[in-house]
Amino acid sequence: MKDNFTIIAEQMSCWNWQTFFQSACNLGGQFNDRTWRFLKAEVLGIALEAASNGEAEYVDAPGYDLFIKDVKIEIKTQEKAFTKKLDTASIRMKNTMGENQSFEKTFDYLVVANSEPPYLAALAPWTEVYDGHKMTGDAVTSKIEKRGLKFLTSESGVVLPHGFPSSVSLKKYVRGGIRNWVDEIKTEVERTLTLAEQLLRKIPSFKRRMKKADPKLYEDCVQAETNLIEEFSMEHFSQFMHRVSLPINGDNEKMLTPIVRPPAPTLNWTHDAAEEIPNQGVTVNGEDFTKDEVEILIRVSQWRFAPHSESD
Repeated sequence: MKDNFTIIAEQMSCWNWQTFFQSACNLGGQFNDRTWRFLKAEVLGIALEAASNGEAEYVDAPGYDLFIKDVKIEIKTQEKAFTKKLDTASIRMKNTMGENQSFEKTFDYLVVANSEPPYLAALAPWTEVYDGHKMTGDAVTSKIEKRGLKFLTSESGVVLPHGFPSSVSLKKYVRGGIRNWVDEIKTEVERTLTLAEQLLRKIPSFKRRMKKADPKLYEDCVQAETNLIEEFSMEHFSQFMHRVSLPINGDNEKMLTPIVRPPAPTLNWTHDAAEEIPNQGVTVNGEDFTKDEVEILIRVSQWRFAPHSESD
């Protein structure tokens, strides 16, 4: 009757090892830098899951990488993981710090594989890994003799086809994925901004303009900002916007009169019936408002846009 070690080794030897080693080949040294090194294990763990044809699940749990039903498998890859006699080289099992080093069982079997030619892979049980382990100053290493291994590939290694197409840069792919992930968050943040938060972004430029144009309007601007931050008071803010947006007699009239991008007609903030808002938005006192922002203001503060007339 076969023991579990033999059963697992025979099962794994039927996996698609070409997929695993071709992934290692295409990855090459992209993740050899210290800041990227942790991702190399991630890539090869996922590659071995794919090679298992659904028999294994990559979990990257503390102390082991794969599940085969209830069997825990740890994966260790190195450029040269085997000696010429097909013993393993010194395999770094874990990093340690301090004087209290320990090496406790967290997996059932260890996969050792070359990440460069010759493409070899072998399986070792925990007992062999433990018997060959050694404590160093900053790590636990292990050397396993050939007699304690079951090779999952031929002992000469898997031969990859010549002319296999190269893959896109995985670094660029990862960075692109991260950028997309962040952009989705940014989009959602901007979509869920409250009206007060949107308008608070425009307040600083209003304050700078109003401080030179009219001290009283500057005071109104500061008060409006305070109301938004402390009370989110739309009523106070709408009164301020209504005031600074209307033409004012005197030297400040040109600066404070709303400027609408041509060819749309000049518009003023009023409380009259709503008229069409220009698709390109409006500029008030040098501050741009999109059509969407104008519609938000109308909806919340009950403002209305109406064509400018001589009577305004």
